Amino acid sequence: MTDIAHSRPRPGRLRSILPPPDPRRWPAEIEFLEEVPPELAIALWRMLRRTRLWAAVPPSARKDLALPDASAAGERLAAACAHAPRLLEAFGTFALLGRDPEAVTGAQLAQACHRVQAWAEERVSLDIAALFAEAAATADPDAPVRAFDAGRLCRSATHHGRAAAWYLRAFSLAVRQKSDQGVINALLGYGNLMKDLGRRDEARVYYERAARRATGCGRRRQAAEAHHALLTISAEAGMYPSACRHVRKAIENYPIRHPLVPYLIADFAYVLLQNRHFGFALAPLVHLLSILQKPAEQAMVFASVARAAGGLRNFQRYREAEESALRLLEQHQYYAPSAYNSLAAGAWSLGDLTRAEIYSAVAMTTARLRRDGPAAQIADETLSSLAAGAAPPTEVAPGDPSRLDALVQRLMARLRAWEVPGRQVQSVTSHAATGPVTSSEAA
Repeated sequence: MTDIAHSRPRPGRLRSILPPPDPRRWPAEIEFLEEVPPELAIALWRMLRRTRLWAAVPPSARKDLALPDASAAGERLAAACAHAPRLLEAFGTFALLGRDPEAVTGAQLAQACHRVQAWAEERVSLDIAALFAEAAATADPDAPVRAFDAGRLCRSATHHGRAAAWYLRAFSLAVRQKSDQGVINALLGYGNLMKDLGRRDEARVYYERAARRATGCGRRRQAAEAHHALLTISAEAGMYPSACRHVRKAIENYPIRHPLVPYLIADFAYVLLQNRHFGFALAPLVHLLSILQKPAEQAMVFASVARAAGGLRNFQRYREAEESALRLLEQHQYYAPSAYNSLAAGAWSLGDLTRAEIYSAVAMTTARLRRDGPAAQIADETLSSLAAGAAPPTEVAPGDPSRLDALVQRLMARLRAWEVPGRQVQSVTSHAATGPVTSSEAA
């Protein structure tokens, strides 16, 4: 896999821009499109191939791409549009491509592909979204944001090699165009990819580069995102002082009502739970229940509340949170492995070893089904500890309680300032369960 760190040019020389990865073979594209109705699938596939063909030929030859019967093609597009009315504008651009290829610009084609990409993302059709993100980056080859989007969607669809190639291209384009934002986004995206692949130390390198670059050029939001990502790395590595340092830097730089603020605080609450500072974790978690409204997120937070309550030996609060978490988990399984691990930890703290063993076994099963290695490892460690008769996790006092209390109070104040009456909570995936997501990647 090509490495961004190894692609730095010598001073005074222009950076060479690596070409996009080769397109997928058409059988794979058809397989990805099979999840939508046939009429729509055929229309989307034609859009995909014609966009790539338009991008591949010289401008002087594009007039030859006009369809011999553009009106019939337009009628087929209209029929396909009945299955996805939101794609009307995109279909309009592709209809123009069939009638008059010279009248269409790369930016217009890229925007049409982006509309299909966004529609597919909302359907959680990540392979389709990745196909059209790559097509957009091919149609508008000089736009770093299109290459970045292609990397992001390929990463989401677990096409890791393609994601790396697109992130590298986005980085190179941004450097050539002197776009600090583009460079930082590419570094963050590549760091996320390394984290997905379990290459934690490499991920930290890219996040730190992004943080330095963002701080140096005054891009505070991106600096916050980089420190947020570093917080998650520190949490996974059990580096408590580092996690505290990065949460402070992130909260200093995030705007008051940035949509990732609640998720930053949820991630730090996870750090507190890991370090058995249950009393400090409980208040932020309870407050987050009024902010994070997606059922899957609520299930995870309720399970975390149960873990904290168990550590504090509060049996009634554990049972109340457990009941709420289980009710939600019946239909919302997105964070199931981590949620069941939290329920197991809380039950173990209360001395209910049978309950803890059952929840750990369920966490292990769901983690294997979801290929969630970290959650499976936690479940395995809990089961081994239970079998060995290890002491249950109980509250541990922090080394400097007053300093931690001041930090938690600061985070609580940010939550209260963030939560204004009538505010709609923006849908952003929690880092604690899935890895860091920049605001660009959460769009």
